[in-house]
Amino acid sequence: MIRDANLYSGQTAECCQISTAKREGDHHSPRKWGKATGWLSNHEATLSQCMALQVIVPSEQSRLINYFIVGFSIFLLMPTHMMLDTYIYFAVIGFSLFGLGLAFYATPSTDAALSSLPSDQAGSGSGIYKMASSLGASFGVAISAGVFTALSGDDSAAQWLEGVIASLTAGNGNRAIGLRADFDALPIQEDNDLEYKSTVSGVSHLCGHDGHTTMLLAAGKYLAETKNFNGTVRLIFQPGEETMEGGPAMIKDGLFERFPVDAVYGMHNMPGLELGSFYFSSGDVMAAVDNWEIQITGKGGHGAMPELSIDPVVAGSSLVMALQTVVSRNVAPANSAVVTVGAFQSGEAGNVVAQSAILRLSIRTKTDEDRTMVLNNIRRLTKMQAESFGCSWEIREGVPGAVLVNDEKETLEAYEIAKEMFGEDRTTYPGPTFLGSEDFAFMLQEKPGTYCFLGNGDTPMVHHPQYTLNQEILPRGAAYWVALTEQLLK
Repeated sequence: MIRDANLYSGQTAECCQISTAKREGDHHSPRKWGKATGWLSNHEATLSQCMALQVIVPSEQSRLINYFIVGFSIFLLMPTHMMLDTYIYFAVIGFSLFGLGLAFYATPSTDAALSSLPSDQAGSGSGIYKMASSLGASFGVAISAGVFTALSGDDSAAQWLEGVIASLTAGNGNRAIGLRADFDALPIQEDNDLEYKSTVSGVSHLCGHDGHTTMLLAAGKYLAETKNFNGTVRLIFQPGEETMEGGPAMIKDGLFERFPVDAVYGMHNMPGLELGSFYFSSGDVMAAVDNWEIQITGKGGHGAMPELSIDPVVAGSSLVMALQTVVSRNVAPANSAVVTVGAFQSGEAGNVVAQSAILRLSIRTKTDEDRTMVLNNIRRLTKMQAESFGCSWEIREGVPGAVLVNDEKETLEAYEIAKEMFGEDRTTYPGPTFLGSEDFAFMLQEKPGTYCFLGNGDTPMVHHPQYTLNQEILPRGAAYWVALTEQLLK
C-alpha cells in the first residue's frame, strides 16, 4: 500500500509497504515456504473507480444483480480454496463480501435517507454511499480474516512480512539512489548471555540484520534533519533475505518502477575482518545459492525387524557421502563451489525404522556452467542412491539464486568516498570475496550499484549460535550511508 508517513523528526516521506508471504516452520525449507507475493495498491486509482461508478441501477435491480454476484463468488470459492494459495483465497472472500455489502446497503431505507438530495444528485449520492460502505466493510473483514489465519499457528497459514521504502528529497536534483538494509532473522537458538538477546525461542538475529536496519534508520534520521544533499535517497528496508525471496518479491511488486533510482547500494557486517574497516570489490563478490530439500521415502517398521523395512536413514547417509564428491571430483580447482547438507531429519525413536528422511542442502556456485553441472549431478546421485536402496525420492527446489556482481564504476566511487571519510588505512580495495549468498544480487541485476563489507572484528561467524554484532560498528555504518548520500547527491 502507498501512503504518506511522518518519519524522522517530522520529515514527510512517501512510504511503500511491500509484502512477502511465508509459511511458519523451518525458515530454510523450500517445502514450508510459500510463494513470495505482494501488492502495491493505488489510492488514486481506487478513488477514480468509485467516481466512475456514481450512477447505479435502481435498488430492486441492484439487489438482484448483487445476489447473483454473491452466489457466483461463493460458487468460485470452493475450487479456489482447494487449488490456489491462501492469498488468492482471501481475495475471493473479499469479492464475495464486496457483493454481499452492496446487496445489504442497496435498500429502500438507504434511498429514503438520501431522498432529500436534489433529484439530479440522488442516484449519484446513493451510489457513492453504497460503494464506500460496502468497500469498507468487505475489505475490513477480508483483511481481518487474513490476519486471524496468519496468527492462528496453523502450518498452512500465511504470515505477512512487509518491506518499507522511505523516500527523502532535498533540493532540486534529479538523481536518486537507493540504500538497502535487510531485517529478517534466522531459525537458530541463540547461545548468548546478552541484555538484548532474542526473546523468541528458536529464532534470533545471528546475521546482524537488525544492526543493518539500525544503521540505515540512523542515517535516515540524520539526512532528514540536515538535508545536506540535492536529490532523492530511498531507504529500502527488505525482509526475506535469508531465503532469497525478499529482494525478488519487492522487485516483482514494482520496487524500481514506483521508486526509480539511478543506482542501489548494500552493506553487510563480516566477522573476521578488521573492526570498523570497509572492504570493496568489483565483479563477482558472492555466490549464487540454491536451497534444496530432498525427501527419501522407504518403508517404516519395527527396529528389531529391519528385514521387513526399507531404511531411508541408510539411503540418506549414503547420499550424504556421495554428495561430497560433487565439488571435489567435478569442479575445477580454480573455481569455487560448495554443497552443504545442513539438515538430516528422520524418525523420532531408536526402535523404529522411519518411513522417510529429509535432507536440506545449501548449494553455492559462482558460474552458470558450474551451477548447471553441480545441480545435475545432485539430481543424478539422488536418483541412483535412493533407487539402489529400494527407496523413492523427491527433490523440492527452492528459489534459484544469483551471483552478486558489483559494478566497477559505483564500487570505485563508494570506495573513494569511504576512504575520504574513514582514512586509507580503514578502507580496502579490492577486498575479499565469499561463497556466501545475497539476494541483493537481484537488485544489482536491475540497477547498477555495489555491495561492501564492514568488519565486525574477532567474533564468531554469522549464523553461529554465539555470533554477536559488535555495536561499535553501528555509527560507522550510519556514517558511511550519510557520506555516500551527501557525496553522490551533491
